[in-house]
Amino acid sequence: MKDTQPPATAEQGYAAAETLFAERLRALREAANMTQGQLAERMTQLGFSMHQTTIAKVEKSQRPVRLNEAVAFAAVLNVQVTDLLTDTESTPESAALWTELNALIAVRVENTRRLEMVEEQFRELGAHRAQLSTQLESIEQHEADVRERWQAARVKAQAPKPPKVSPVPGATVQSWDPAIQNGGPVVLLFMLASYLWKARRDASKVEKVANPSDSTSSVGAN
Repeated sequence: MKDTQPPATAEQGYAAAETLFAERLRALREAANMTQGQLAERMTQLGFSMHQTTIAKVEKSQRPVRLNEAVAFAAVLNVQVTDLLTDTESTPESAALWTELNALIAVRVENTRRLEMVEEQFRELGAHRAQLSTQLESIEQHEADVRERWQAARVKAQAPKPPKVSPVPGATVQSWDPAIQNGGPVVLLFMLASYLWKARRDASKVEKVANPSDSTSSVGAN
């Protein structure tokens, strides 16, 4: 243990405490085979944002240390806070308690990390749920539209159709439909008259063939 003289003033006492803390922090860090960067990373995991340069300044007494930071340093190094302020070694009992405390802190840090991961996954699931909900609404709307058109087509298919009848014996409906569609009643009447004239002419020819004597008599008489 080093021989130390009591400080002459309070300011000197504060400076001596900071110097002692810096020396003890460096000694305990090196004893734990830990680099300044590793110590800074562990402190960041505990909620104290630090870099390697931060640890270097603390070990050179160029940066003051808050009480909660001192407690965190002790937990990371598995020692008591008093070990950072004195040259005495900790007792086995206190060392065991601080080992347990350090383990609890490590568990807390790990659980915090897992909780953050779960919260991130929950946010992603929420966004995915909203996307699926939007797609479902679009599908339901499209389904309703298709169902409406299907019902309209079904009603149209079940509606009774007017029978198609040929207006003149021997003429098909198809032969009359274009005339009706293109010329209307006038063309229909013209076609009907033409058909009757042809039918009358054909009947006259048949009658002459069937009664040739009548035709001959008519010629002799003339």
